[in-house]
Amino acid sequence: MLNIQTSASNNSANALADTIKPYQILQTLKWENLLNKKQRDGCLQYFVQSYLTTKASEALLNFAAEQAVLRDDENLAPFIDWAKTHAPEEKDHHKWFLDDLIAIGFRQSELENLIADEVILEMLGVQFALMATAHPVSILGYVFVLEGYNSSSAAINEIGRRFSIPDEGLRTILYHAEVDQEHRKPIIELVDRYGSNDFLYRTILKAAIATLLGWTKFYTKLAQKNN
Repeated sequence: MLNIQTSASNNSANALADTIKPYQILQTLKWENLLNKKQRDGCLQYFVQSYLTTKASEALLNFAAEQAVLRDDENLAPFIDWAKTHAPEEKDHHKWFLDDLIAIGFRQSELENLIADEVILEMLGVQFALMATAHPVSILGYVFVLEGYNSSSAAINEIGRRFSIPDEGLRTILYHAEVDQEHRKPIIELVDRYGSNDFLYRTILKAAIATLLGWTKFYTKLAQKNN
């Protein structure tokens, strides 16, 4: 059974945020470089890959819950409840994203037959591997990054204006920019709860860094691509 300390003084989420900050800065720099080099096309390719990763969200959370249940540890009950609750919330988000991309001008047939970029597949594979070989709470690092560091609504709307993206093409991204502020709260609580265990903290940290590095690598690859 896990040795979990629930002291109110535990600041694992703050430590996690501080540790991944350099990776976040690097990702932001590569994102800005991508937009400067590829302009609208670079932005839209990011949207497409985001749509494809969103298709994996429910599966990741369901796998996390399943792996946690197998451990038969009462200390994991809050994590299992969160994963089981959060998974259905993500169920149809890829369909929303699909509608947005169609509104931008993509054809549904070309989007439904796409396979995620190898860099993105690698990043998602790391998440499943960490849950299977280390611990399922590692997924907290993945969602900590994705739901804790979204762009503001103002920044998203500015990108829309900059690249002439219709409002209908930004609906899902804007939705997440708002709702993830609430989703972030239980994630922070769970990181603080399980991060008091050094091993679990390291699994969460690895997942978070892998997420940031995955997107950074993708932005870099896309910016360097000749087309």
